[in-house]
Amino acid sequence: SIKKILRNWNIKTNVKALFIRRSGNIECLDGFRAIAFLWVVIGHSWMYFGFGEEVVGTPRLRDWQKYNHKYLYLSKFFTSLDYGVDIFFVLSGFLICEILWNEHTKTGTFNVIRFFLRRLLRLFPGMACAILFNSIYFEFIRGWNGLTGACEKWFWTNFLFINNFWSSPKVMCMGWAWSIAVEGQFYLVSPILVWLMLRGRKWAIIALGISLVLTTGIRAILTGVYDYHNNPVKSSYFSVMYEKSWTRACGYLWGMAANYIYHTKGKNFMSSVGIRYTSYVVCLLIYLGCIYTSVAIECFILGQDLPFTGAAMYLVLVFQRLLFCLVIAYLILLCSVNKCYVLRKILSSQFWYPIAQLSYSGYLLQFIFIFTFIVWTPKGLPPAPINLLWLFPFWLMVILCLLVLSSVSYLLVEKPFINLRW
Repeated sequence: SIKKILRNWNIKTNVKALFIRRSGNIECLDGFRAIAFLWVVIGHSWMYFGFGEEVVGTPRLRDWQKYNHKYLYLSKFFTSLDYGVDIFFVLSGFLICEILWNEHTKTGTFNVIRFFLRRLLRLFPGMACAILFNSIYFEFIRGWNGLTGACEKWFWTNFLFINNFWSSPKVMCMGWAWSIAVEGQFYLVSPILVWLMLRGRKWAIIALGISLVLTTGIRAILTGVYDYHNNPVKSSYFSVMYEKSWTRACGYLWGMAANYIYHTKGKNFMSSVGIRYTSYVVCLLIYLGCIYTSVAIECFILGQDLPFTGAAMYLVLVFQRLLFCLVIAYLILLCSVNKCYVLRKILSSQFWYPIAQLSYSGYLLQFIFIFTFIVWTPKGLPPAPINLLWLFPFWLMVILCLLVLSSVSYLLVEKPFINLRW
């Protein structure tokens, strides 16, 4: 009935859902999702704060070419936004596999049409709201039609999850929504992969193994063909390597693999304390290696020579993301099976839950406040690294305002349509 449908817009009920975690959830996933969201927002703020004059006509940080490497290394622990997106992909793979696996456990099968309809109800309303909010703000209030000017003509690509094939800002509606398109494309193959995984260990290894080899092979081929290992910041890199599902699939696949182990091994996974603590050291070394290579590439952007090229850079571009996503999937799995006690307790904190709930709307709406506060910052900032002090209140203001606007979108649009799912 109409009355029953309208109950989904009950603000009091939706506010409770924003702050009260449902029983049965894997609590640590909220921490991973919230941190990934904050990582992306902080990373975008850093990127446009430093290089944003072409977008907003306001000079930003000075003396970037003289920026000391130690400050770049420090900043990369907080601003490597592409790693935040990778965490989203790993989480998505884990959760989509969890949804389909649980349905199969309860019913003996899973309804593919129902799965897709539930995904659409999860993503479409928030996307529509974000396109409306961003278009009104940037085009009619600020007059920056370069950011959302394409939405009037190309908004439909976002709802078909193909906007990541429209690489030019002039024809891509909300360019930062490319990752939502990638997730939508992952959904198309998820039921097939989960069906194969449910047939047994051999089929799971074959399905996930072949998929991982394919995506890594594609990265290897494209890196060689486009000579990215000698110039990793070519203008074509974003459209060819960065935003395509076949080059970013490793995160999603590792997430699915982690969920498979979660269901088949459970608490028996990594029961040896010695091996587990050794693995923590390996994870840390891989992460530090990712930070080092990211700084090397950023130094190249700033006009400095790459510390390594050729074969070394080739291996970095092919395997860096694969290894980082493996580390995240491994940590998610450990926390999910109640291992890695300290990390699990931190990430399972109730503090992260509402931020995780707002992460989808927040991701889509982030640039409203990033560019607003960039314009408000002083034009004559002191040279680096003193100007780094400005970034902390800048990030805080962006995040707080973004959470407020995201709450409006979540309570009035996103959550009511989530409630409609059956």
